[in-house]
Amino acid sequence: MLKRLGHDVHILEQHPSSVRQGQAAGISTGPYVKAFLEEHDHCSEPSFVMSNDFVVRNRVLDVKLSRPYPLPMTNWDTLYYRLRANFDGLSSDFVQSLPSAGSDEGEAFYDVGKRVVDLLDMPEDQKVEVKYESMSDAKSGSLVADLVLGADGANSKVRNIFLPHIKRRYADFVTWRGTVPEKLLSPETVELFEAKSNLYYLEKSYMIMYALRASLSSHPGLADQFRYIIPGDNGSVTPGDRLVNVAWYERHPTSSKSFSEIMTDTDGVRHYYTLPVGKIKPEVWERQRKIAEDKMAPPIREVILNIKRPFITAISDYESPQAAFLGGKVLLVGDALSLFRTHTAQSTSQAAKQCILLQKVMRKEMRFQEWEKEVLQFAHSTRLMSPIIGSFYMSNYPACLYWVLRYILAFLASKLGLIL
Repeated sequence: MLKRLGHDVHILEQHPSSVRQGQAAGISTGPYVKAFLEEHDHCSEPSFVMSNDFVVRNRVLDVKLSRPYPLPMTNWDTLYYRLRANFDGLSSDFVQSLPSAGSDEGEAFYDVGKRVVDLLDMPEDQKVEVKYESMSDAKSGSLVADLVLGADGANSKVRNIFLPHIKRRYADFVTWRGTVPEKLLSPETVELFEAKSNLYYLEKSYMIMYALRASLSSHPGLADQFRYIIPGDNGSVTPGDRLVNVAWYERHPTSSKSFSEIMTDTDGVRHYYTLPVGKIKPEVWERQRKIAEDKMAPPIREVILNIKRPFITAISDYESPQAAFLGGKVLLVGDALSLFRTHTAQSTSQAAKQCILLQKVMRKEMRFQEWEKEVLQFAHSTRLMSPIIGSFYMSNYPACLYWVLRYILAFLASKLGLIL
């Protein structure tokens, strides 16, 4: 967005390479992402698949709720390479035809292997000095910027500089994640997910599973969106090439033996937030497969038993009380500002909304103070909504009632311009 408006943008990225792998993790989008892409995405290939309905099913697949709920679905890799193609023209198998930069656009620099270590205010020049170090040789450097966006994720260094007391809190449940090529599944199983987002629940656990037919929408970059079939290798949305995506939620309290065991990898290393692909102990995943064999309906069982590369995320959250610093010269955005429990699938929407609103600020249509108020209100309401869903489907009804009351109070307070 900033480059499109004519600003020079320099990104400092900790990862040592532009080649990234998001483990094919599914991403659901919504109206904010759609609005952002319609204005700023100049790629032509379809990269989304569409879910038209949201369906809740019990253990034997009885439908308990079904309602229209159109949503676009993609995966991390596909969206990353699409955004990079638009930003700095990164070539990849995900985007066959790179978009051309406009004559009035700014310069784009994507600087890998650089970690921000400090920010220094330059009040006389109305700028900020960004100090960083190289991840490869620890050499230091600095940049001077008019505006700094702290988009450095849940473990944000930028946030820690200004709000060191804000810490991630484990929410006492994990998500087992995995994908299955739809060509490995029976036609009956694929049909169950076609054009639907399915919430399937057992006792004290539930999972989200999507599949879909790749029909194109009116926007050339958006195919039918939101099932948990997601794009396959290199972003393909062709039926047969796509993936069925699984997110399986289970409660494991912090102090439990089970949590410690599942978060310890094959090398004996204890992980705290993500246990990556290839590192789950075989006996741990075998127990999950046994649950599927003993308790799940045949189509669900078929999907779980065909997951070859599972990984685990320990779900955590936090909420920052402030988004703008140094008179609006430093902004926290995305997960660096607030991290939601994944039930609402709103992290990508949060970033897109912040970007759309920031565009208004850059065009002098909104003040930084208004931007901050709106993004904080969105973050607060979303953070309160997510535990309602999770506690309900994981059978913690007193907790569900607590979060419902919190959400109602927050909603009423927002009408008075307050965050409660």
